[in-house]
Amino acid sequence: MMKNLFTQIYIRMAIGFIATTLLILALLTVLVDRRYESFVEKSAIPAGNLVSTGWLAASGDEQTAWLDLVSSLTNTTWQLNEMSLSSPIEIIHSSWIQQSAEVNIRLTNQLAVCVKVSNWRDWYIGIGWLILNDISLQPSDKRQAYFEQLQLEMPWQLERVDREEESLSKLSLRQLKSGQAVFLPAQDQQSDWLYLPGGAEQVIKIGPIARFETFSVLQWFGVLTLALSILAIALTLITRPIYNRIEDIRRGLADFTQNKGYLSLPTDYSDNLGLMAKHIEDLSNDLIKQAEQNKQLNMAVSHDLKTPIARLKFALEMAKESQSLDHLETMDRDIQLLTNLINELLLYHQLNSTKHSELEPFDIAHSLYKQVRETVPSNFELKLQVSHTKMMVPIDSSHWRRLSQNLIDNAMQYGQKRLSIHLKAHKHCIEFKVQDDGPGLTPRDFESFLMPFQRKDQSRGTQNLNHGLGLSLVQAVTAHYDGQLSLEPSALGGCCISVTLPLWPKTQTGLTIEDSSSPLFNEKRVLL
Repeated sequence: MMKNLFTQIYIRMAIGFIATTLLILALLTVLVDRRYESFVEKSAIPAGNLVSTGWLAASGDEQTAWLDLVSSLTNTTWQLNEMSLSSPIEIIHSSWIQQSAEVNIRLTNQLAVCVKVSNWRDWYIGIGWLILNDISLQPSDKRQAYFEQLQLEMPWQLERVDREEESLSKLSLRQLKSGQAVFLPAQDQQSDWLYLPGGAEQVIKIGPIARFETFSVLQWFGVLTLALSILAIALTLITRPIYNRIEDIRRGLADFTQNKGYLSLPTDYSDNLGLMAKHIEDLSNDLIKQAEQNKQLNMAVSHDLKTPIARLKFALEMAKESQSLDHLETMDRDIQLLTNLINELLLYHQLNSTKHSELEPFDIAHSLYKQVRETVPSNFELKLQVSHTKMMVPIDSSHWRRLSQNLIDNAMQYGQKRLSIHLKAHKHCIEFKVQDDGPGLTPRDFESFLMPFQRKDQSRGTQNLNHGLGLSLVQAVTAHYDGQLSLEPSALGGCCISVTLPLWPKTQTGLTIEDSSSPLFNEKRVLL
């Protein structure tokens, strides 16, 4: 499926344009064919009447000679056929492109003559000679009456005029005097005049004889208007669904602005507009979730700030009254509590509001070794597994220390006496696991503790510096570096938290065991 909306529009417009063009061409072809058939019929009827009259007046061989004469005069071939026609003229074939036609002309109920016309100029001149022939066969006293009858029957104007009154060239006058026909274009260049010798100083003038035209200027204007109308309808049908989708997005955003609820947009399409609607919907819903989370954070921060601030105020009052320095330790612990809370909140918001940039690789293996040595007390049975002595990962050093220290602190806080830390480099990532032998977590509890300020009941106390941001900070750091955080079964029976992070490609290979004199080694602690 094409995901580029503009490509779809261009293809649909091209298909619509081609379909519209073909439709208009087909319509024009039908209309022009009808017009040309009407032109052929109008031009063939006079000749058919004259030929039929002459043929019926003859008999035997004279009929054959008559058809030969007509063929010679019209520069065509007239072929006699036995057939029955229901109308005087039957068009067998016509082509307005080649300006040709083939017609059957009825002579009797059982006979018809077939003629093919490809030169209409010769055809009209032949009709003119047939008119003169027909007039000459009439008695002299009846010729004028017959001429007037022909004037009524002919589709063109037929009149007898003086040669000198017509604006004819010397060549045309010479041709008429010598007994030739003259076929001249009219001034409008859309019709012609036919002049035939009429005896004495007169000529027979026939016309104007209209040429075949596909359409007039006004008709072409109508055709263009129709074509543009059809194209406009096609474009409307193509763009209407897109307009409706944009209108749905606008209404959805308007409802979202007024009602402040979750945004629902038409995202069932995989093209650009559908992806844009999906991004807008995701962004707006993320903003709503972020606003709700900030609201919860503000409430939780307000609650967590009240206790140390109240203790500080109480300690200050007691210090004023007693003039003693015994309350300084309590004040210092509460200040440290406030400092930790503020630092963790700043880090949490920083991780959620920015994307990580290109960083220099940091040796997390050495950092982890140092953290374990400095923070894990000696009463824990520790198992530390590090696959490489040096692991270079593109991560901020403070972020790694916060991630690893939070997991280690949680394991020590909720565990009993055993602690397992596992750091292993794979081909494209590093795996960091911390296990304890505490009460463990259910998947539901794990998801809950990923939210800020969520703590187990047994961890809450006035002397505890934990704010419930441990796992939420771990998740924020992991997501910040495109990693994964998950809960796994623990071999120690408690909780196992696993973090995977993308690995810097220049990680050293090979395993180096630290010297056994390291203070991490004793009878209850194992380092592998």
